[in-house]
Amino acid sequence: MPCNRASRSISWRKPARRWAASPRPSCRPFRRGQLVRHAVPGSDASANTYVKNVVVDSGFLIGLFDETDPLHGRCRGFLRDYRGRFLTTEAVITEALALLSHAQQLRCLDWLGDAAQAKLLVVDREPVDFRAVEKLARKYADQPMDFADASVILLANRSGVREILTADRRDFAVYRVAGRVRFIDVLAGE
Repeated sequence: MPCNRASRSISWRKPARRWAASPRPSCRPFRRGQLVRHAVPGSDASANTYVKNVVVDSGFLIGLFDETDPLHGRCRGFLRDYRGRFLTTEAVITEALALLSHAQQLRCLDWLGDAAQAKLLVVDREPVDFRAVEKLARKYADQPMDFADASVILLANRSGVREILTADRRDFAVYRVAGRVRFIDVLAGE
């Protein structure tokens, strides 16, 4: 049943972060015209679908919008059940859009716009630390690390988020957050 403005419930969070003091509607856009209910901690939603933040790599976006991708079903299933915020970088979005068809790009941009407007997508705007990217490229020289992967690792280091949505399972099984902690591949459990 779609959620309308009159039936929206508002949940307030502790003002721990600058955006946390604003009311957050319990419905969010999934795609144009369809709304999905948010899980509020302590509600009837299952506990395993509530994750605060997750880092997004380009493989997830490609899998989400390319119906021929082997991960398409998993990506759609994850999105249907997920209740949290997506963190990503401009390099990831650029890489994903470059690998999608024109029609898929338009759907992806529409979704990204809806998610950003609903404050469910955070695109990292920090200046790129090219020395840190070079250091990561040298550290993982035996892996096919690209610029987008390096930007994701740097974002995870700054944000402290270990959960990742990626299709590069072998690579992210080797990469480490803060040099020692493994990423948690969220799609692997789907």
